[in-house]
Amino acid sequence: MKSNRLFRYQKFMIVICIAVAVFAMLQINAPVVHNPPVTTAISLPEDVSLILKRSCYDCHSNETKLAWYDKIAPVSYLVAKDVKEGRARFNFSQWGDNPPAVQELLLWEMLNAVQQGKMPLKSYSYVHRETLLTGRTEYPERLCQYPSGKT
Repeated sequence: MKSNRLFRYQKFMIVICIAVAVFAMLQINAPVVHNPPVTTAISLPEDVSLILKRSCYDCHSNETKLAWYDKIAPVSYLVAKDVKEGRARFNFSQWGDNPPAVQELLLWEMLNAVQQGKMPLKSYSYVHRETLLTGRTEYPERLCQYPSGKT
């Protein structure tokens, strides 16, 4: 009976050691989110800028602010992937690099994503409740007005 308990305990300890080793290896190889310098930031009315900074800038700019848990694997892998994809889609910190027609198209694309509830990502908003745009009628309404020129 004692040998059976000892065997289970040894198996349990081996599994724990393997899990700790895997976790440590993930930390060593974890991706790092770098914030390159802002080249040509988007120029917006203050109220629109505050909305976008609160809900969009962590993924769509070079001004990403990571929480402590965003730096720990496996979360760090998800965050780095989302930031990379967000900046590739459009980057508010390099906004002026786009021609005016592309800027307008990107604003409408962003607005449509917000109105359809696709942005901010649900996984992001779940942890960062302050970024939610749905349920706050003034935000989508104000974002709708801006690309139309109703500043």
